[in-house]
Formats: sequence, structure tokens, C-alpha cells
Amino acid sequence: MKKIRPLLFVIISAMLMISTPAHAQTQNDFWSLPPNYYVNSSGSYLSLPTGPVPGQDYQGQAAMHSHNAMQDANGNLLFFVIDGYVYDKDGYLMDWMYNNTHGVIPGGQEICIVPDPGNCQRYYIFTAMHGNFSRPFYAVVDLTLPNVYTSGRSGGLVYFGTGNTVSLVSMLPSESWNKRRPGYAASQIRNDNSRFVFLHNGAGSIYRLKITVSGLTYDNYSINCSIYSGGEESQGLRSEVELLQLSNGNYRLASSSTKTITINSPNHVFYTDLDANGDTIPGTGHLHYLYNTTGNSVNKPHVYGLEFSPSGDYLYMTHKAVPNHPNPIEYIDVATNNAYPLIVTGQNDFSTSQIELGKNGKLYFAT
Repeated sequence: MKKIRPLLFVIISAMLMISTPAHAQTQNDFWSLPPNYYVNSSGSYLSLPTGPVPGQDYQGQAAMHSHNAMQDANGNLLFFVIDGYVYDKDGYLMDWMYNNTHGVIPGGQEICIVPDPGNCQRYYIFTAMHGNFSRPFYAVVDLTLPNVYTSGRSGGLVYFGTGNTVSLVSMLPSESWNKRRPGYAASQIRNDNSRFVFLHNGAGSIYRLKITVSGLTYDNYSINCSIYSGGEESQGLRSEVELLQLSNGNYRLASSSTKTITINSPNHVFYTDLDANGDTIPGTGHLHYLYNTTGNSVNKPHVYGLEFSPSGDYLYMTHKAVPNHPNPIEYIDVATNNAYPLIVTGQNDFSTSQIELGKNGKLYFAT
């Protein structure tokens, strides 16, 4: 799960649109909601564990920037991340994410945790710098490393020459990253024991990364996902990137972009199909536009949440409720590229919510 802000969920029943809930693909059975986490299978809120040392271990604080959590094979809490600090299953600090050039990396838009296909004790954490120059970064959790803060405990971040958190900028095509909001989506394990990670630069490109037993590389493949070609395109935007593996083995990918320096330019949602190799399938790319014709920048309908239905036939989104688009929860029929409102009680409370698909085939929104 990516960043969810909340403390209250509203559940949209799968029977509205979703006919195959058994095929739901989710990363975890629970989602972090500091100072709690939510267990989807039981519908329970549990408190994140606190460690014994104030000022070092977790003490029940809420997230200011971003958060996520990882479960073990039995569905139990394995570790969690809050604002760049990584804690073990008992709330002890394992380490904080830092880069020698950029300092602490607290996270900006969302945190994506991906198991290492070559080592079941290692996990990649994809995150971003907070602020105007929100560059993408990654770190690697190794649960076998000794804990450098608490004697006798295990778990830490792998050290690289630039700190324990590495900038992805050096391996990607050159660009400014000015006021961008990077987002991530990862595939399930592939037949060749690799995983794709798709990095949206917050503007007009999605880069395909690949994790193998040998490590992380840029796959020398990018996808044009915007009508814009430059500029400050995601200032204030905190939208998700979504990836779904379809029943035929292909993928469906979605992101959103905005042009903040032009008041009446439309926000838009991009989605496309990829083949099993992660390459775009010609003719499947679409842009769904959300317009602002008021002449006032406060009425731009920024998109925040994106999630596919289990079949991939529908793409759900949340966005700011504005005059041109007064219903903050909508879904796009992928076959027609038409959007329809989904009316729920208190819907404006969820206009900035991200969306998660549960294993029960229901969509979860947070506020």
C-alpha cells in the first residue's frame, strides 16, 4: 500500500462494478494508518508497536509526509516506515533513510515497498525527497543486518557510497525534477523471477525499472503519459500510480498529470496496456481529461487516488471537488473512456483520499 492519510474508511461494495473479487491483486492484507494499521481480512485496527527509547524508537507519532508497512508470509507486521524512519515489527528503530548530499529522505508522494526476488530477507523501499525538488530515491532493508541502534536486534538499511538511500536520478534520463511528485507501482513476481517497478516522474514520463537477483536497473524504457512536455507539472499533486496484471498476462498501467503554470489547462488521467514484457501495446493508450474553465487556479481538479477494478475494466479515481467536476469519486469505463460519478454519503471527505483494493474485492478510501 502506498500513503494513506486517514483514520476512517468508507467501503464501496464490489457488487457495484466488480464481478470477480477473487482475482483482486493487493500488495498487503493491511495498511499503515499511523499510529495504527488496518488489517483488511479481519477488519481490525491495531496500534503500531512502540519501542522503549523515546526520541529513537517509534512512540506513536502520526506521519507528516509519508508512510507504509510490510507484512511477513503469515500476514503479520514485519516492519514499517514513517517519514523516512524504518522501524521493526516491535517498534525499534532500524535506521533512518538518508543521502549524503540530500540529508534525511522523509518521502513525498508515496512509498512503495518491493520484496527482493533474490533474497527473502531484503526489501526495496522506493520514496522521494519532500519539497520543490522531489527527486526519486530507493533504499534496501536487510533483516539479517545487526541493528546499529539496539544491541541484540536485527534489521537495518544497506549502506551505499552515498549513504543508505540512493538517488535514482543518475540512472534515469536527464531532467530537472523541478516541483515534480514521483510515484511508483510494482509488479508481482514475473516468470523470470524479476519485478518491474514503474516510476512516474510526476510529469510526462513513466520509467520502467527492473529488480532481478542481480539488483536494480533502469530498463531503458519509458512511456509518454502526458500531453505536456515540460514545466512544473505536478506542484501540489499527490496522485497514485497503479499497475494491474490482467488475466491474459498483460498489464494495465495508470497515472495522472497536471499543468500547474496554466490555470485552465486540464488535469488528465493516463492509462494504457502493456504486454508481458512491460512494453506498451499500440492503440491502448488513453487520456481522460478533467477541465477547469473557471479561470481560477483554486478550481483545478487535482487527481489524488487511482485504482483499477479487479478485472481492469474500470479505473476509479478521487479528485478535488470543483465546479467543473463536483463529484469527487468517479470511475472511468476503460472501454469507452467515459467517466461516471460514484455517489456516497460524505463523499467530499474523500476527495483527497488514495484508494486501495482489498482482497475481498472492495475498494477502501481514507480520510
